[in-house]
Amino acid sequence: GPGFLPIGSTVDALEPGYYDIVNDNGVLVFARKSVNTDALLRLPDTKSDEVIAEIEHFWTKRETFRRFGFIHKRGFLLHGPQGSGKSSTVAIVIASLVAAGGVAVNGASATATSLKKMLHDMREVEPARPLVVTLEDIDVLLKSDESTLLSLLDGDANIGNVVFIATTNYPERLE
Repeated sequence: GPGFLPIGSTVDALEPGYYDIVNDNGVLVFARKSVNTDALLRLPDTKSDEVIAEIEHFWTKRETFRRFGFIHKRGFLLHGPQGSGKSSTVAIVIASLVAAGGVAVNGASATATSLKKMLHDMREVEPARPLVVTLEDIDVLLKSDESTLLSLLDGDANIGNVVFIATTNYPERLE
């Protein structure tokens, strides 16, 4: 079909890449999505480089999180006016993660409930692989199912080895 189910009967592991969550005849699957960073320029000493360096540092701290009993996850909220580089930063992070063998998921491609279920199912199959979940325009996503999305970000979902990257042009709309 168009994608992969996060259960052992379809594949043992997702190929490194960026994925949407799609509904294929009533079944949720991961469907590959392309990311093109060819037209992006990385200038030295930018805020994007700071975010990327923080994420790279986070991946090295897995054992420290475990030792203190914390779930290995981190969240970033990128905000600013349209055209300030939020989506470009997200694209560079995704490209870097995929090049290193990781998986990224477009969290805006599904409902919060579907996203939570698919991430939980993926972690059953691949508990340790680095994962980035993008939540572009989180102010809009929160309107549809705030409690489930907040549970996923910092509640009972217990999804580990993950970085959530949310973006918004309107931080003042967030509670």
